[in-house]
Amino acid sequence: MDGGGAAPVPWGGQGVAEQLVLGRSAGGARGVERPRFGAAVRWRRRCRHSTRARAWGSASLPPTLGHVSDVKSTVKFKALVAETTAVLLTRGLEVEPVAVRDVVAYMVDVLAQQTGMDAEEAVHLVMSETVADAIAKASDRSLEGAEAVHAVRPVRVDARTVSAAVRVLGRLVMAAAQAGKYASLNGDGRTAAHAMDLVTELGGALAADPTGEETEVPAGLLDELAQLVESVAGKVEAEGWSICPCGEPHEQDEVDGKVAAAMRGDAAVARELSTQADTQ
Repeated sequence: MDGGGAAPVPWGGQGVAEQLVLGRSAGGARGVERPRFGAAVRWRRRCRHSTRARAWGSASLPPTLGHVSDVKSTVKFKALVAETTAVLLTRGLEVEPVAVRDVVAYMVDVLAQQTGMDAEEAVHLVMSETVADAIAKASDRSLEGAEAVHAVRPVRVDARTVSAAVRVLGRLVMAAAQAGKYASLNGDGRTAAHAMDLVTELGGALAADPTGEETEVPAGLLDELAQLVESVAGKVEAEGWSICPCGEPHEQDEVDGKVAAAMRGDAAVARELSTQADTQ
């Protein structure tokens, strides 16, 4: 247990943190500024952007976080962030480190305000499981607003690699980019950011190939791409996602239907390549 054996404190901070993660104020409005998060690019095996790109919300910290800046440098705060990250990994979630830090800081701040403690005291009463619960709940895709949570990715556990032809991988880059475009135009920023992560990772593998013929890619990447592209194809077919934003009837349904079918074919290619990891 966190806090050197301190008893858990019953408080409303978890719900507040969920609202923070989703970019909502307590009343459901979007007037509360959200914390600054890093670029929505997978940090494990990809290039990290240094820009202050949005990952979950706006580019500035909430005013309430100003007086907890000192506690962020303490050993306990850093340990709490590390423990929260570890708990999230056990739940199959990878979360951008700066996002974890900001949610922890917010929860410490809320608890400090509710109890009248200093932040340096309150940090000892916040449990990593509580923070992880808030982040996991806020990132649940079944919840309204979860499509705006960009800094969460599934943990990739398959470390095997597959050798694939560059031209085939180029087709998968196109499929992921197309899926990302559909997601972006239809208001699903989370899926769009994830798709761009996959495009970045595949592009990096292609650029690293010295021959231009075949290159190694992670089997888990292929599975992830297949799942995402199939998901977008399903949205096109079942929910009417369209690549055309005009809203006017001009046989766009037929075009979108053909694109969805092509995306399913691309997903099948990715899955077939992934199975080759067992034979190589």
